[in-house]
Amino acid sequence: MSVKEPLLNRAQRRKQRTYECLLNATDHLLHNNGYTSLTVRKITDYADFGHGTFYLHFNNLDDAVWAVLERHATAVNEGMVKQWAAEPPRRRAYLSWVQIFQFVEQTSDLFLQMFCKNGSAQLIQAYQNWLAYSHQMNMEAGAYQP
Repeated sequence: MSVKEPLLNRAQRRKQRTYECLLNATDHLLHNNGYTSLTVRKITDYADFGHGTFYLHFNNLDDAVWAVLERHATAVNEGMVKQWAAEPPRRRAYLSWVQIFQFVEQTSDLFLQMFCKNGSAQLIQAYQNWLAYSHQMNMEAGAYQP
């Protein structure tokens, strides 16, 4: 027996579409222009929404950036767990950390902008918390062993 998701009303669907559009705009601008040039105004202009609409969904710019980063990180983590399901748990843990560091290397310019001198303490803390949390969840699920 499967559990059905409750149907959303029109206002909830519109709110979800707006949120997704803002996230997609943030993602696009972040990856094409970098973190240091990203502004709420650029996001809302790209998404074709008013400036105030952004603040109905996010408290600040870093909230939107973190939502994009978390979405990508969660998808990568889920893919890694599936990709290496046949490997022994300790090997899976090792391979996942290698892939995380390879990803950071491939996107080092963006990571340096977000996490270094002119970066965001909020994003640094959120990313560290996510890494610890995801590793803990993978261990509790049996995907990794300490």
